[in-house]
Amino acid sequence: MDAEWGAFQKRLREALTGMVAGETLVVSEPDPEPDAGRGLWRRWSKSRRSVGRYVQFIAWDEGISAECVSRAHRATSDEQERRLLELGWSDPRTHPRRSGRSSNHEMEIGLDEVDRLAHICAQSLRVLDEDPPNERWTWQKFSSADTA
Repeated sequence: MDAEWGAFQKRLREALTGMVAGETLVVSEPDPEPDAGRGLWRRWSKSRRSVGRYVQFIAWDEGISAECVSRAHRATSDEQERRLLELGWSDPRTHPRRSGRSSNHEMEIGLDEVDRLAHICAQSLRVLDEDPPNERWTWQKFSSADTA
């Protein structure tokens, strides 16, 4: 299993290294309950807390902003949350209200620290579930031109 985590970390490092300013990358696990909790307009119910694991990134000229799913979107234990904070993620509960900050764990990292970021993200996803990412995971990359 460690080889699978190593392969995931290497693929993530390569994807992050190739990002240019304005690009976004979302790496996500298939939803464990694809149709559970969806109501009118196919929106998730506010009480649903079982989304798959994910990390997402946006590249800037100076670095990369990263997010890791938090308990706002996925049921996690206090121990898992503690371990994510130890890996260097922000605590979403302490973000200033109405600041435009995400309800996820956040991190800013320099372009020269992509190896470290890939390691942190692999470890974070492992904290959330021991099963390594597989071929069912999605890797979506968008550029700012895609959203314009």
